[in-house]
Amino acid sequence: MSNGYRGDIRKTIEEMQHPSGLVNGQNWLRHGGSQEIVIDEMCLKGATIEEMAKEIIKRGFDSNKKGLPIIINRVKKHIWHLKAKIDSPGRGHGLTLTKSPEHIWKLHLEQSRGR
Repeated sequence: MSNGYRGDIRKTIEEMQHPSGLVNGQNWLRHGGSQEIVIDEMCLKGATIEEMAKEIIKRGFDSNKKGLPIIINRVKKHIWHLKAKIDSPGRGHGLTLTKSPEHIWKLHLEQSRGR
């Protein structure tokens, strides 16, 4: 996972409006790990934690064959990283993600500047 920077909110808004894909193997948040990229992409569109974990496995990014429960935990940790404040331990990205009643996690354009 990358460290968060103040420009990540602006870059996320730009990515939601005009997807850029990968540049030099990294996405707009400087994530280069295959699992992180899948989670970030799916949070743009909206998905449950289990859907994200299953997609990681489907794409072959569970090379150590840890299985669904471990990958689900990995997704939860990455969602925390996306939401955590930039100045928090572990330097999150300060992004706004919401969870619907159907447990779908999604990034939002209404980014909170105070995060």
